[in-house]
Amino acid sequence: MSTYTSSEKFKRYFLVPVLFIALICVVVPAIFKWYEKQRIETLKAANKTVKANIRFWYIHNSTTLHLDYEYQIDGVRHIGQLEIPYLNGDEDHLSKAYEVYYDPSDPSDSWMDINRPVN
Repeated sequence: MSTYTSSEKFKRYFLVPVLFIALICVVVPAIFKWYEKQRIETLKAANKTVKANIRFWYIHNSTTLHLDYEYQIDGVRHIGQLEIPYLNGDEDHLSKAYEVYYDPSDPSDSWMDINRPVN
């Protein structure tokens, strides 16, 4: 026979797992966002940039614009990917070239700054 009151059972079997799941749903995305921000800051700090052109794009679920961009370093072609929130009219991004930050020790690690078109 259980020695738990109904209030204790509620806390133990419902409230604790729900709070744990909620914590995971908040903490894990925050960690990924923090990691991506650190990665971008590291690439910017290396101060190595090159011009990139968008080679392929599609709109995912009407909310996300997925971009594949292409750039060359020392004659080697690299392809990067970027996803940004999609707003109607964002297609004007597609005809421009952009600045790409890359890691000199691993040029395939890059980030395209969609806010910095290159003429």
